[in-house]
Amino acid sequence: MHPPQSTNPPHGPADRLLTLDAVRGFALLGILVMNIQAFSMIGAAYLNPVATPELAAQMTGLNYVVWYIGHVFFDAKFMSQFSILFGAGILLMAQRCEATGRSPAGVHYRRLLGLLVFGLIHAYFFWSGDILVTYALCGAVLYPFWRCRNRVRLATAGCLFLMGSLIISLTGLSMPYWPESELISMKQEMWQPSTEMVDAEIEAYSGPWWNQFLDRARMTFEFQIVGIPMLLFWQVTALMLIGMTLLETGVLTGKLSKRLYAIITLLGFGVGLPLVIWGLHQNESHDWDMQYSILLGTQFNYFGSLLMAMGYIGFWGLILKSATGQKLGRLLAPVGRMALTNYLMQTLICTTIFYGHGFGYFMSIQRSGQALIVVAIWCFQIVFSHCWLQRHRFGPAESVWRVMTYGKPTR
Repeated sequence: MHPPQSTNPPHGPADRLLTLDAVRGFALLGILVMNIQAFSMIGAAYLNPVATPELAAQMTGLNYVVWYIGHVFFDAKFMSQFSILFGAGILLMAQRCEATGRSPAGVHYRRLLGLLVFGLIHAYFFWSGDILVTYALCGAVLYPFWRCRNRVRLATAGCLFLMGSLIISLTGLSMPYWPESELISMKQEMWQPSTEMVDAEIEAYSGPWWNQFLDRARMTFEFQIVGIPMLLFWQVTALMLIGMTLLETGVLTGKLSKRLYAIITLLGFGVGLPLVIWGLHQNESHDWDMQYSILLGTQFNYFGSLLMAMGYIGFWGLILKSATGQKLGRLLAPVGRMALTNYLMQTLICTTIFYGHGFGYFMSIQRSGQALIVVAIWCFQIVFSHCWLQRHRFGPAESVWRVMTYGKPTR
C-alpha cells in the first residue's frame, strides 16, 4: 500500500527520496491509530462511537480524548496521504521505466496484480479492513495519466472527488424516503447492532480462526462490491492523481521553498482542521443519528481530510529543511521503505492480540488502552525496520512483491 520502489535493479538508500519515504513512514504509523479500532472492536464502533450502550458509557474522560484526537487528526487524513503517495509512486515508476528502456505498462500492471493478490489474501484470511485491493483497482485505471499535464490530472481529480461526495450526499438525502425495513436493517448491520448481533460478532472473533473467516469473508465481499465502488474508488483515485501532480511539481521531493511549504501547511490545517471539528460537533449535536451521521455527517471530514493531508505534507516539507527535521525523517524513512511489510505486520500483531486464535482481547480493551498498544507497535516497527534494512535492501513483503512484478528475484 505504498508507492512503488525503483523499477530498476534495486537502488541503495542514497538513491531514494527522503521526503517520500519519511512521509510514507509517518502515514504508515499514523494509520494504526484508526485501524486499531477495527481490529479490537465490533465493526459498527468504527463508524459510530456510541454504537452500543457500553461504548457510549465509555465515551468519557481519557477514552473520549483519545477518540476525539483520533477522529480529528487521523481519521481519513493518513489514508489520504497514502493515496497521494501511491499516485506519486505510479508516476515515478513509469518515468524510471521509460528512462531505462523498460515497458512502463508491463511493470505497472504486473505490480498492481501482485498488490491485488496481497490484498485479497490479506482481506479474506486476515482482516476485512484491507486497503490494498482498493489501491490495486484504483491504480489500474490511472496508467494513462502519467503522461498527462498537471492541469488535466487536477481537473480529473476534482471531478472524481466531487463525484464521490455527490454519491454520498444524494444517498444520504434519499434515506428519509427508504422503506422502514431497509433503514432498520442498515441500522442493525452497520450502525447500532442489537445485543444478539454484538454477541455473535464477539463470539466469532473471540473464537477459532474458522469462525472469524466466515464472518470476515462476508464483510469483505460486501465491502468490495458496495463500499469500494460507492465510497472509496472516487476519493482514492482522485487523491492518486493529486499525488502525481505533487510529485511533478516538486512538493513531494522537497524542492519548494520554506515559505511555500509553510503556506501549504497553514492553509491545509487552517481550513481543514476547523472543518473537521465542525463536522464532528454536528454529528454530536445530532446524537449520532444514523440518517444524518452515516453519510451526510461524513462530508465535513471528507473534504477536511484532503486539506489536512496537504497540511501534513507541507509540514514535512518544511521541517525536512532543517537538520533536526532531517534526523526525524531518517528515523521514519525505513518504516516507509518497508510500508507493505509493516502494514501487514500491524495486522498480524493486532489480530494476535485481539482475536481468539491469539490472546482474545476483542472488545476487552478501551480506547485509552488501545492508544498504548499503538505507541508500543510504533516503537517496535521503527526499531525493526532499521535493523532489517541494515542487512537487506528491501522488506520481506517488498521482496516478494518485486518477484511478482519482475518474475525473478532482484538484488
